[in-house]
Amino acid sequence: MKFKKMGGPKKRLAYYIVSLILVLLVLRGPLNSMEGPVGNLFFPVKVWVYQSTNKMKEGLSTLKNYNRIMQENKEFKHEVAKLAILEKQSETLIEENKRLHELLDMKQKSKTVFKVARINFKDSLTYHESVFIDLGETDGIKKDMVVMAGKDLLGRVSKIYKDYSLVELVTKGDVYTSVLSYKNEVLGVLKGENSELMTMESVSVDKNIEVGEEIYTSGISDIYPKGIYVGRVESIGESKNQLFKDIKIVQDFNIFDINEVIIFEEE
Repeated sequence: MKFKKMGGPKKRLAYYIVSLILVLLVLRGPLNSMEGPVGNLFFPVKVWVYQSTNKMKEGLSTLKNYNRIMQENKEFKHEVAKLAILEKQSETLIEENKRLHELLDMKQKSKTVFKVARINFKDSLTYHESVFIDLGETDGIKKDMVVMAGKDLLGRVSKIYKDYSLVELVTKGDVYTSVLSYKNEVLGVLKGENSELMTMESVSVDKNIEVGEEIYTSGISDIYPKGIYVGRVESIGESKNQLFKDIKIVQDFNIFDINEVIIFEEE
């Protein structure tokens, strides 16, 4: 005859405790009924059985309380995790609603005609090079339309498909954009570096430019009009040939935080 194997260690321990308690309870009655010399002889055994039975009961009660506490703790952690997820979702919705209101307000106040699109794909390997948006040929999107993230320049439409488009970012490697420092009127060429930092080239060492200075498009371009905000000066050094400054420009946003973009239509 084959017997089924018992469960895990906890189940086996509970089984042994219950069995021992039952045995002690069975012995407890006969031992308590003993009187006289025989009762006195078994008195230490009676005490041991009594104390052991009580300890076993307390142990079983503790085990039950432990299992109950563990279950409650598990449920509590689950509820905390659910609340954390709901809080994060709520923050995301609030932030998205804020951005949409800003875009709507901009569209109502601006004299320039533009469309609002959503970014529907970012490749983690090329997120500083390009992104895809959910508007295409059927939506009137054309090549080289200017794409912005709020007030910041993001890039240009480089390829158009029926219902989506590819946007080439100004941060893409070897993408060049003519830019200007408004404060000191320093003209330079912005070069993408496939990172959050870009290089402002062709600025001679005798030009005055400062860290934190804002950089805008110069208008010397067939694509970007003058005055679009690009970023700010992050650091200033000297290039290897010591004739030009090594200027790093950083944008004010993180590409991963951008979900909606503005596409300016041709006037």
